[in-house]
Amino acid sequence: MPLIKSISGIRGTLKGDKDSSLNPDVIKTFTSSFVQHLKNINNNKPISIAIGRDGRVSGKRICEIVCEVSCNMGINIIDLGYSTTPSVEVFIDQEGLDGGIMISASHNGIEWNALKLFNSKGEFISKDDFDNINSIIDKKSFSYEDAKSAGKIITHSNSIEQHIELILSNNLVKINKIKNAKLKVVVDGINSTGGIAVPHLLDKLDVEVVKLDCDLLLIINNF
Repeated sequence: MPLIKSISGIRGTLKGDKDSSLNPDVIKTFTSSFVQHLKNINNNKPISIAIGRDGRVSGKRICEIVCEVSCNMGINIIDLGYSTTPSVEVFIDQEGLDGGIMISASHNGIEWNALKLFNSKGEFISKDDFDNINSIIDKKSFSYEDAKSAGKIITHSNSIEQHIELILSNNLVKINKIKNAKLKVVVDGINSTGGIAVPHLLDKLDVEVVKLDCDLLLIINNF
């Protein structure tokens, strides 16, 4: 299966040859190009980005590669660990970061993964950004720093909770009406991070939740 590249990032299966799979070399090249793009548009000022991942087994290994490359290029990383795509987007915007990466292939199966790329607003990159990143890849015009200038990794595990609190603080969310409705909702978490976020949000709204595939241990080991 060929790699899929677009303004949302790069997506592919983990198994395959060097040109058609999301292998470590592809991950390193694409990460290097994205980070170099951020350095270029920010005139090489200090940069911090967020990285999150869903519950896929391959996510941790890919995250380690992304973090290593980014730090070697002098970028500071806020490692959100398990998160959701919207939670990472909101975190970037709320914390005033320069961009971010979500490691998730959304609806695709366990054999897939992806790097979703975000700008400083927590939005998917533009076509111009995407073209610039591809140009950097073609020219291999990315540079790395020495050990003294390497970036640092900060662990932050509350991005989902922050996102939920932001939702609940929005005046459009009629909390009392929802609580008084005495709702009962079935949530199928498909063994991924939605199985953490959605039940937690509904619990805050006094919604009775019937959980399917929302067990954290299953999330870690089965997707």
